[in-house]
Amino acid sequence: MATESPCTAGPAEFVESGGSGLIERADSDSDVVTGIRWSTYPDCERVVIEFAAASGAPAVAPPGVGPLFIRSSGLMRLQLDAGVSRSAVLDQVVEGMLVDRAYVARRSTGELFVDLHMGQPALIRVTVASGPARIVVDAIPGGDPYPTRPAVTDQLVLVDPAGDSAVYPFTVNGYTRATGETIQVDIEVAGVTETYDGEVGTGGDAWGAFTVLVPDGPDGPATIIVGESFPLSITLS
Repeated sequence: MATESPCTAGPAEFVESGGSGLIERADSDSDVVTGIRWSTYPDCERVVIEFAAASGAPAVAPPGVGPLFIRSSGLMRLQLDAGVSRSAVLDQVVEGMLVDRAYVARRSTGELFVDLHMGQPALIRVTVASGPARIVVDAIPGGDPYPTRPAVTDQLVLVDPAGDSAVYPFTVNGYTRATGETIQVDIEVAGVTETYDGEVGTGGDAWGAFTVLVPDGPDGPATIIVGESFPLSITLS
């Protein structure tokens, strides 16, 4: 374990939830996510996302990134700009206390994002660095416990709905390793099943992200089945 704590230095502020500031970069040569590495210090953890240029050489200038700390689900989401088109990383276990795992996912519109699944309550800040190109996520202990956590299997991560209830209209969203351009969501209430479909981000280099809107339906105890195999018990109203 390292003894210094560089992730607590500098003027950037830590946030408990929400956006931590859009970072725009017009000069980026980052095309491929090449690695996710982490370091643990006595009072913080640091996760670094690394990039290559289209030529395959290490990128010099980092991409733009839209950070969003979704504390209600214990997720730090890093929306990468459209210049990052590929990933050499699907997911990564992070052997720390504050950050548990990282996933790279592609939206149906093609853009990539990185989700950090948090392990323990933390405050987070996001910065970028050049030469080589990096996105740096620093986490320190703090803040309220996460109300809910994503449901995770080897083939599916379900982010929403979270908890034991949902109110119409709501979305079923997450990411999957299943192949195909669409995903099916079945909602069973009182013996009646309603089926909804949504688009999935394609490409074998990342998880496929999906969002399925459920605009209205019957109230009461329900089972939501995502991708024909993931059951979730929930009360709808």
